[in-house]
Amino acid sequence: MRKPDGIEVSHTELRAAAEGIVSVGQDIAVEAEIFAAEPAGRPDVWGDGDLGSLIGPIYAQLRNEALEAYAALADGIREAGTIVGTMSVNHAAAESAAEEAGAAAVPDQVV
Repeated sequence: MRKPDGIEVSHTELRAAAEGIVSVGQDIAVEAEIFAAEPAGRPDVWGDGDLGSLIGPIYAQLRNEALEAYAALADGIREAGTIVGTMSVNHAAAESAAEEAGAAAVPDQVV
């Protein structure tokens, strides 16, 4: 539907955007899971020396914070995609209702 100010809204494009946004959120979640699993198969890369015993726990804390942030980001992006999908459905329904109301407002012409 084209608005007088030039903005065009398409429920098809909204739906496609929603799917793309959800996909990005899923990709981030998968990458975060891969990142989380990496240290499980590796020995302690920081070692058990003085420096390693200082850096290792700091790295582990930063890594945990990053993983939590990535998970929250992925969830937020997926939620935004879901919201855009709902917008698409609502827009399509509103357009249909407006067309039906417009058709009902025009009396049948007698020939």
